[in-house]
Amino acid sequence: MQFIEGPAAAVADLVAKLRLDRRHAHMNVIEEAEPQQRLFGQWSLAYSGPDTFIDRELVPVLQLQPDQSRGETARNLKELLRSMADNA
Repeated sequence: MQFIEGPAAAVADLVAKLRLDRRHAHMNVIEEAEPQQRLFGQWSLAYSGPDTFIDRELVPVLQLQPDQSRGETARNLKELLRSMADNA
């Protein structure tokens, strides 16, 4: 999971490059928005390892419930990242 912030053109260029990179197969953009301020301006990157982060934290957030919208999933992912950034 990756949350990308920055000027719209720079983000679009980066996403285009990621889509061409074979290491980023099956990439899905969950939300695109132009926020008024950066959400993670003081935090650059973290890696928690697949067993720790993906299985315990990410998979449950991404498992859509029948009544869950993509917007709700995006909000849940942002909250998960905020929690990680606050505890880093």
